[in-house]
Amino acid sequence: MAKILFLTDSAADIPKSLREELGIRVMPFPIAMGERELRDGEDFTPQEFYQALAEEPKIPTHAQLTTYQFQQCYEETWKAGYTDLIYTSINSEGSATYQNAVQARGEFFEDHPEARDAFSIRVIDSHTYTMCYGYPVAGGADGCRRRLCGGDRRLYPGLGGSCAGALCPL
Repeated sequence: MAKILFLTDSAADIPKSLREELGIRVMPFPIAMGERELRDGEDFTPQEFYQALAEEPKIPTHAQLTTYQFQQCYEETWKAGYTDLIYTSINSEGSATYQNAVQARGEFFEDHPEARDAFSIRVIDSHTYTMCYGYPVAGGADGCRRRLCGGDRRLYPGLGGSCAGALCPL
């Protein structure tokens, strides 16, 4: 039976309670607010962010997630016994995060050739921002949780099958 991890980044804006309920892992973007480096969705609330926008002399900025961060995540997921990882990324037109995830996937399989037939890493470019891709990630996780995917990996090799609607970007 497949063990699937749904992964996204904090720009998907999936509420914490929903992430926890559906078992979605979120990688936080680093946010620079003035002199402080914070993790999006972990070190501050949305209200605190909007307050900082009003108070900070400079607009906060974010950096992309790195290849190293993805390699660590893939390694942890593989060691935890998952058979599949589906990562849906922030729009590749506005961030190098998608490319870093793809590069890390290649490096992971170079380091772990034994994982090639036992562990699938899907990297999806959402081509969008915020809950426009957060919602489909949550829908995919919920569908698989409800066994719409039936644990059958054949249902989404090309993002076809019963989970396709939940995983396709809006």
